[in-house]
Amino acid sequence: MPDTPTTAELIRRAIEAHMQELHTAMPVRVISYSASRETVDLVPQFRRSLENDSQATDPFELEDLPTFPDVPVMWPSGGGGSHFITFPLAKNDSGLAVFCERDLGVWRSTGEPGTTGDQRAHGLAGAVFYPGLRPNGEKLGSGKVGSKLTIGSEVFLGSTGASERLVKGDALLTLFNTHKHLGVTTGPGVSGFPDPSTLMTAAELSSKHKLDS
Repeated sequence: MPDTPTTAELIRRAIEAHMQELHTAMPVRVISYSASRETVDLVPQFRRSLENDSQATDPFELEDLPTFPDVPVMWPSGGGGSHFITFPLAKNDSGLAVFCERDLGVWRSTGEPGTTGDQRAHGLAGAVFYPGLRPNGEKLGSGKVGSKLTIGSEVFLGSTGASERLVKGDALLTLFNTHKHLGVTTGPGVSGFPDPSTLMTAAELSSKHKLDS
């Protein structure tokens, strides 16, 4: 016949049961990613450890946590949403899920202060996702193959006040290979200036890339 638990034992079990439902952060993997919603479905990489009956052979039993649906991805952004960094996410990409103080559902819908409608603290419904955390055996590659950087607005080199427009590479090469000079002389003489009809025009200058003079 099992022993009757003491009051202290009952209190300990109640506290531990509550702690099992209080989440801070854990590693996760991506099930799917919605670029339009900027959210992911995640599978947790931790399992819950539940205490068995005192008479059980194994004192603890492992239980899978549920998947986390529609979790917002914490892309770096600012400037009223006009400045941000994103990249593709694939199935099985790993990262860190952080659990906020309350459920984020109402705030995500309204963007305004108010009640959450769910009084559970640090529950699974308050998850946000930070890509990047990975096991030791999944190191990043060199990043050189297929690298691409797309910037849709202007690029300033040196300072935000840069004004000198850069020359487009292919346009400069074509101009160099096809330009002509006037007043060409034979021997050691010096030719005249280039033919004005072959000089660079605004079409050869970048409209987005500028640098300090």
